[in-house]
Amino acid sequence: MTILGNIFLALATLVFLLFDISVLGKEPPRGGDAAMGYGWGIIIFNLIFLGCMTVVAIAIAWKGGFDWIAPSKGARFLLIMLGLLSAVITAALSALNFAKFYKVFKT
Repeated sequence: MTILGNIFLALATLVFLLFDISVLGKEPPRGGDAAMGYGWGIIIFNLIFLGCMTVVAIAIAWKGGFDWIAPSKGARFLLIMLGLLSAVITAALSALNFAKFYKVFKT
């Protein structure tokens, strides 16, 4: 399980790097099909990242790495998944709103 977790952690890192390059690489499209593809690309990258990090979280929990979070397994699972989901949703919304603030960051 540790090897599988490490493999998915490496995949999640590559997906997140590709996500960062696609968001910060050049000016986001302003309209048409390119803008829709940009939005769907962000959503798909984040779903792949979420899947990889879920496998990593399961591998860590399998080894008892999250025992310090909460004494009961139900509360521990809820806190871990809530934290993971909030991180992915924050990254996705930040990338989707990046187009609005592109001119501010560019100068």
